[in-house]
Amino acid sequence: ADVKAVMSNAGSALMGIGQASGENKAVEAAKDAINSNLLDMSIDGARGIVFTITGGPDLSMTEVSEAAKVITSAADEDAKIIFGAVVDEKMKDQIKITVVATGFDGQASGRERDTQTYTPNTFIAQEGKETASATAGSDSSDKNKAKFSVFKNIPA
Repeated sequence: ADVKAVMSNAGSALMGIGQASGENKAVEAAKDAINSNLLDMSIDGARGIVFTITGGPDLSMTEVSEAAKVITSAADEDAKIIFGAVVDEKMKDQIKITVVATGFDGQASGRERDTQTYTPNTFIAQEGKETASATAGSDSSDKNKAKFSVFKNIPA
Protein backbone atom coordinates (compact mmCIF):
# COMPACT_ATOMS: atom_id res chain seq x y z
CA ALA A 1 0.00 0.00 0.00
CA ASP A 2 1.18 3.50 -0.71
CA VAL A 3 0.29 6.85 0.82
CA LYS A 4 -2.39 7.48 -1.81
CA ALA A 5 -4.10 4.17 -0.99
CA VAL A 6 -4.14 5.01 2.71
CA MET A 7 -5.30 8.61 2.37
CA SER A 8 -7.65 8.64 -0.66
CA ASN A 9 -11.38 8.66 0.02
CA ALA A 10 -10.77 7.91 3.69
CA GLY A 11 -12.84 10.73 5.15
CA SER A 12 -11.52 12.91 7.93
CA ALA A 13 -7.84 12.97 8.71
CA LEU A 14 -6.34 13.63 12.10
CA MET A 15 -2.80 14.87 12.64
CA GLY A 16 -0.65 14.76 15.76
CA ILE A 17 2.93 15.66 16.55
CA GLY A 18 5.00 14.51 19.51
CA GLN A 19 8.56 15.27 20.51
CA ALA A 20 10.63 13.95 23.39
CA SER A 21 14.17 13.48 24.60
CA GLY A 22 15.83 11.38 27.26
CA GLU A 23 15.72 7.75 28.23
CA ASN A 24 12.22 6.75 27.05
CA LYS A 25 11.97 9.29 24.22
CA ALA A 26 10.50 7.00 21.54
CA VAL A 27 7.51 5.88 23.59
CA GLU A 28 6.91 9.37 25.00
CA ALA A 29 7.03 11.04 21.57
CA ALA A 30 4.65 8.42 20.14
CA LYS A 31 2.19 8.87 23.01
CA ASP A 32 2.36 12.64 22.62
CA ALA A 33 1.73 12.34 18.87
CA ILE A 34 -1.41 10.21 19.21
CA ASN A 35 -2.67 12.30 22.12
CA SER A 36 -1.69 15.64 20.60
CA ASN A 37 -3.68 18.77 21.35
CA LEU A 38 -4.02 19.17 17.60
CA LEU A 39 -6.35 16.17 17.54
CA ASP A 40 -10.07 16.69 18.20
CA MET A 41 -10.55 13.02 18.92
CA SER A 42 -8.56 9.86 19.43
CA ILE A 43 -6.96 7.94 16.56
CA ASP A 44 -8.38 4.73 18.06
CA GLY A 45 -9.74 2.51 15.30
CA ALA A 46 -8.13 4.38 12.41
CA ARG A 47 -7.89 2.21 9.30
CA GLY A 48 -5.15 4.26 7.69
CA ILE A 49 -2.08 5.71 9.39
CA VAL A 50 0.98 7.38 7.96
CA PHE A 51 3.70 8.42 10.39
CA THR A 52 7.28 9.51 10.36
CA ILE A 53 9.89 9.21 13.08
CA THR A 54 12.71 11.75 12.99
CA GLY A 55 15.67 11.38 15.29
CA GLY A 56 19.33 12.20 15.62
CA PRO A 57 22.27 9.99 14.70
CA ASP A 58 21.61 8.04 17.90
CA LEU A 59 18.14 6.88 16.68
CA SER A 60 18.04 3.10 17.04
CA MET A 61 15.87 0.47 15.38
CA THR A 62 14.67 -0.47 18.86
CA GLU A 63 13.35 3.06 19.37
CA VAL A 64 11.67 3.02 15.95
CA SER A 65 10.03 -0.30 16.85
CA GLU A 66 8.88 0.95 20.28
CA ALA A 67 7.29 4.05 18.76
CA ALA A 68 5.63 2.00 16.01
CA LYS A 69 4.11 -0.37 18.60
CA VAL A 70 2.54 2.53 20.52
CA ILE A 71 1.01 4.05 17.38
CA THR A 72 -0.15 0.82 15.72
CA SER A 73 -1.78 -0.39 18.94
CA ALA A 74 -4.29 2.46 18.59
CA ALA A 75 -5.18 1.54 15.00
CA ASP A 76 -7.78 -0.87 13.69
CA GLU A 77 -6.36 -4.41 13.51
CA ASP A 78 -6.72 -4.37 9.70
CA ALA A 79 -5.31 -0.86 9.24
CA LYS A 80 -3.00 0.07 6.40
CA ILE A 81 0.05 1.60 8.05
CA ILE A 82 2.98 3.29 6.38
CA PHE A 83 5.88 4.78 8.27
CA GLY A 84 9.41 5.89 7.81
CA ALA A 85 12.39 6.92 9.88
CA VAL A 86 14.63 9.89 9.14
CA VAL A 87 17.97 10.84 10.69
CA ASP A 88 18.47 14.56 11.26
CA GLU A 89 22.00 15.37 12.44
CA LYS A 90 20.70 18.37 14.42
CA MET A 91 18.39 16.28 16.64
CA LYS A 92 20.81 14.94 19.20
CA ASP A 93 19.01 12.79 21.82
CA GLN A 94 15.58 13.82 20.45
CA ILE A 95 12.76 12.13 18.57
CA LYS A 96 9.93 13.85 16.73
CA ILE A 97 6.95 11.86 15.47
CA THR A 98 4.26 13.10 13.10
CA VAL A 99 1.11 10.98 12.71
CA VAL A 100 -1.71 11.33 10.18
CA ALA A 101 -4.66 8.98 10.74
CA THR A 102 -7.68 8.38 8.48
CA GLY A 103 -10.52 5.93 7.97
CA PHE A 104 -13.07 6.56 10.68
CA ASP A 105 -16.23 5.87 8.57
CA GLY A 106 -17.37 9.43 9.22
CA GLN A 107 -17.93 8.61 12.84
CA ALA A 108 -16.07 9.65 15.94
CA SER A 109 -14.55 6.22 16.26
CA GLY A 110 -12.60 7.15 19.33
CA ARG A 111 -13.33 9.14 22.37
CA GLU A 112 -14.02 12.78 21.65
CA ARG A 113 -11.93 15.14 23.69
CA ASP A 114 -13.65 17.26 26.28
CA THR A 115 -13.61 20.75 24.89
CA GLN A 116 -15.06 23.82 26.48
CA THR A 117 -17.06 26.16 24.33
CA TYR A 118 -16.88 29.80 25.27
CA THR A 119 -19.76 32.05 24.32
CA PRO A 120 -18.98 35.68 25.02
CA ASN A 121 -21.56 37.64 26.97
CA THR A 122 -20.46 41.11 25.94
CA PHE A 123 -18.92 42.72 22.89
CA ILE A 124 -17.61 46.26 22.82
CA ALA A 125 -17.11 47.73 19.40
CA GLN A 126 -15.68 51.06 18.47
CA GLU A 127 -16.29 52.94 15.25
CA GLY A 128 -14.55 56.24 14.88
CA LYS A 129 -15.29 58.30 17.99
CA GLU A 130 -18.54 56.55 18.86
CA THR A 131 -18.70 53.47 21.07
CA ALA A 132 -21.48 50.91 20.88
CA SER A 133 -22.07 48.10 23.33
CA ALA A 134 -24.31 45.08 22.95
CA THR A 135 -24.89 42.17 25.28
CA ALA A 136 -25.63 38.72 23.85
CA GLY A 137 -29.36 38.10 23.92
CA SER A 138 -30.32 41.78 24.32
CA ASP A 139 -32.96 43.41 22.13
CA SER A 140 -30.79 46.34 21.08
CA SER A 141 -31.53 47.02 17.42
CA ASP A 142 -28.51 49.36 17.22
CA LYS A 143 -26.06 46.47 17.54
CA ASN A 144 -26.91 45.20 14.05
CA LYS A 145 -26.98 48.59 12.29
CA ALA A 146 -23.38 49.72 12.66
CA LYS A 147 -20.34 48.24 10.96
CA PHE A 148 -17.54 47.99 13.49
CA SER A 149 -13.86 47.92 12.66
CA VAL A 150 -12.61 46.79 16.07
CA PHE A 151 -14.13 44.16 18.34
CA LYS A 152 -12.93 43.42 21.84
CA ASN A 153 -14.19 40.32 23.59
CA ILE A 154 -14.89 41.04 27.23
CA PRO A 155 -15.81 37.98 29.32
CA ALA A 156 -18.59 38.42 31.86
